[in-house]
Amino acid sequence: MRIADHGGTKSMQENPLTKGRHSCSPFKSGIKMAIIAILCLLPAIGIAASGQIILEDEQTDGQGREKEITLYLQQTDGQTGTSPVSTIISPTLPTKELLPPSNDCKILKKNLSAMSSLLLKAPPYNGGFYDTSSYMAGKVAVGIILPESIGDTENWTQDEVTKVISEIKTAMDWWASIEPDAHLSFYYDIHTPFDGTQSVKIASEPIVTNSEKPWINQVMNAMGYTNPGTGFVEDYFYRVFDYNNHIRDMLGTNWAFTIFVADSSNDTDGNFPNSRFAYAYLGGPFMVMTYDNGNYGIENMDSCCAHETGHIFYALDEYKGESSKTKYSGYLNVINGNHESVSCSVPCIMKGLIPPFANKQVCHYTRGQLGLWDTDIDNILDVLDSSPNIFLTSYPTDPTSNQSPTYIGIALVTIVPNKNPQETPPIHDITINTISQVKYRINNGSWLSATASDGIFDEPEEEFTFTLSSLNDRTHTLEIKAIDSAGNISNYNTNTINDAQPNLDAVVVYPIPFRQSTGDTHIIFKGLTNDANIRIYDLAGDIIREQDHVSISWRWPVIDEGISSGVYFFVVTEEGKKKRVGRIVIIR
Repeated sequence: MRIADHGGTKSMQENPLTKGRHSCSPFKSGIKMAIIAILCLLPAIGIAASGQIILEDEQTDGQGREKEITLYLQQTDGQTGTSPVSTIISPTLPTKELLPPSNDCKILKKNLSAMSSLLLKAPPYNGGFYDTSSYMAGKVAVGIILPESIGDTENWTQDEVTKVISEIKTAMDWWASIEPDAHLSFYYDIHTPFDGTQSVKIASEPIVTNSEKPWINQVMNAMGYTNPGTGFVEDYFYRVFDYNNHIRDMLGTNWAFTIFVADSSNDTDGNFPNSRFAYAYLGGPFMVMTYDNGNYGIENMDSCCAHETGHIFYALDEYKGESSKTKYSGYLNVINGNHESVSCSVPCIMKGLIPPFANKQVCHYTRGQLGLWDTDIDNILDVLDSSPNIFLTSYPTDPTSNQSPTYIGIALVTIVPNKNPQETPPIHDITINTISQVKYRINNGSWLSATASDGIFDEPEEEFTFTLSSLNDRTHTLEIKAIDSAGNISNYNTNTINDAQPNLDAVVVYPIPFRQSTGDTHIIFKGLTNDANIRIYDLAGDIIREQDHVSISWRWPVIDEGISSGVYFFVVTEEGKKKRVGRIVIIR
């Protein structure tokens, strides 16, 4: 089979998208990559792969750039007819040749002799100071910093700033739409020259600086982050981590990272002197971009930013010359299986920029590296798929005579192990799950809600309490369960409650004798057990009064009921299993 266009024929073994490391090449090259993916799928859907794919019906946008191309399958068995296979829509692309961001995934160097294991009190649970983007789920704080130099080489305009903020937010919204079960949401802390006290002025002009360290250090110092750290990472990295943790706490998120954007509107190529225009550190804490994004232009900053955000959350590059098919990354330790060196790889945001962004293409392996897999299809991501535990810490003795016992316990989330090979010790198992509910029920009845001791279920560890009522039967089965924010449900904590055996020896009956002349009006029974039954007999053995299911005490209104003077007998029973018998004398 051959792939043909109006300019000639290329062998399928040659990938036109990656020749010369063109991860984001002009539109036809992108189309050819899409064709390869289609051809790889044809046998699976029952279409014989004999013939050639021809690009026809090219529609342009008036500037010579294809916006729509219909693909036809032409048979090579003598048939002359062609039939349409697919129509692919492309966004508007720049007219300049586009090269992928070279060396855009950087590894943060760490000094293990100065390692720090600072754990956080706030979410994510069990996360540390340097754990700012372990996987792409939950709430994310994004610091957007557009520094302004003191000199006049580059000067931000309000229009430029507006475009940058819009493009970045579009990129974040794009990621939020990729996997609904990740429940991604983004919150922003923005610093631009037009934000008053939020503006950041520095001496250096970033776009003409070879090294990031001087001007990023100036930015962080200007923002008040001057602590050099412990030496685990370079001082300016520590300051960015410090800022990330601040906005994570301030905005109440699980993760945080920073985007530095250098003004390049007056620069000839929109690149730094080292030819870079966009890059990020694998796992954070920041990415760096230029206003022009090299040849991509400000109008495609969203796709560039989306690609770099993938690196922030441990996704690897998939185009040739960057990373490899044998590398592993991410919380779940996932292989880079869609690398361009793999036959029949598919379009993906980590292999290209503009077409995958327009078509919302994130491959299976990138999803895994980002923590977006749900292998058991239960609508809970694998990184969060771990049931909570629940324990009782205070409960009545068994058996108990208390009809309304109170229980106290604790529910806590559990954590999926962190298998990320790209992380440096100390490696923390981390979850963003919190306890959201604790439920209990008696004897398979309806589930009732326990109460959080602090008033609300919203933390990884929660104490709870509840009180039972009206326990009238001899034996009861109590079940308790915890539910976390991801929807995981704990195993039931099951308890058996036995009522204490009746003890009628403590029953007291008074006054005996009953004397109306001294003001007596009632005969009182005290010290009764649960569900006691009382029968009062005259000397002939006839029942003159009965009272069932009393508790603790009972008052017999002798005067009101017109009981005559005489001798009577009472019998107190507890469910017919034990008796207490006594004599009553009434004198009126």
